[in-house]
Amino acid sequence: MQEFTVEKDGFAACFHQGSRKQNAVIIRVGGSGAEKERVIASGQFLVDAGYSVLFLGYYLWSGLGNVVSEIPLDYVEKAIHRLKQCSGNPNLKIGMTGISQGALYTLACASKIPEISTIALASPFDYVMEGTTSSFKRTGKSSYTWHGEALPFSQWELLNTGLPKLLIRCVRDKKYGLSRMLRFAYDNNPVTEQSAIAVENMNADVLLLASANDDCWPSDVAAIRIENRLKTCGYAHIVESRIYEKGCHNMGGDMLVDGKRAKKLQKMMKAWSDHPQECRECISDSKQRILDFFDRTL
Repeated sequence: MQEFTVEKDGFAACFHQGSRKQNAVIIRVGGSGAEKERVIASGQFLVDAGYSVLFLGYYLWSGLGNVVSEIPLDYVEKAIHRLKQCSGNPNLKIGMTGISQGALYTLACASKIPEISTIALASPFDYVMEGTTSSFKRTGKSSYTWHGEALPFSQWELLNTGLPKLLIRCVRDKKYGLSRMLRFAYDNNPVTEQSAIAVENMNADVLLLASANDDCWPSDVAAIRIENRLKTCGYAHIVESRIYEKGCHNMGGDMLVDGKRAKKLQKMMKAWSDHPQECRECISDSKQRILDFFDRTL
């Protein structure tokens, strides 16, 4: 794979040249905590299908920070310009796909970068939040920036009482429990309309994939909200959605859900504990839907 670095190129990425759809490239980003190897592994199905794929890091990779805070959307803009330059094709078609935080990052990028013509979002969210550290401490800054300016964000007011009290509330709430602390936080923390991503500004076909009662954040609610917002504004591009009745948050890629990984997921996420077979089927189906969508729209 061809390597790009922040120091030399202004963004961190690995590029795989494929033979399918020579005039198109898919940019792939991972979710929270997804280091380079995991991002590449989770998007291997795109490579196996023959696509040209740029695996792009927005944090945790070498040369990048380790906190979801003030992450530039500019990485993707710079990457697109380099892809067009390297290919010699100024009309190169750009697709983008991501999981979880990567889906949110993809949505934010598509709202700012018109060259992105099709996106596939697995377990998305549609509000920019205040950045947090890996230990859930507030940074007081937006998760994302664009051309040096912070995107409007919603503050994590729920953390004002401290993480221990938040954990106690989750344990006592039978609807959530400790394994669904993140969902509890997103469901109970207020957001401002100013922090909503302006999805109506996108120039892309959109595929939305989510699971009912997602364990990690309200992707099921967000997917419906995004779709309705686009319908209301008379959006001129394709919008498709699929909400799995018994799906999982970590869909849309090869997530290595056998052996020790499967046992860990069953302990961490209620969906995997309650219906592991349906979760596996969700992962398989979501990958195929992403491939089919890019086949039709790229």
